[in-house]
Amino acid sequence: MRVDSIVSELAKTSRGKAEDIINEGRVFVNYENIMKTTKQIKENDIIVEINGKEILNNYEAVELIQNSETENIKLKIKRNEKRRYSCT
Repeated sequence: MRVDSIVSELAKTSRGKAEDIINEGRVFVNYENIMKTTKQIKENDIIVEINGKEILNNYEAVELIQNSETENIKLKIKRNEKRRYSCT
C-alpha cells in the first residue's frame, strides 16, 4: 500500500495534501525520510510525521490483509503511545 494513501487516511486529508506533506520531508518510514509518494508500506513499518523538530504522530503497520476475491488490500495501523518527542 502506498505511503501517500496511508498518510491521507491518517491525517484525514486529501491525497494531494498528503503528497505535499511527504514532499515537504515531514514523513519518515522506519526512521528514513521518504520523498517518494509511491513508497510501498509493509507490515511492521513505522510511519512518523514530523512538524519542524517535533514528532507529531508515530504509527506502526501491524497487518496487511488482502482479499483474494476482490483484490482489495487493507492495512491495520496501530498508533504508538502518544508522546511528543523532540528531535535534535
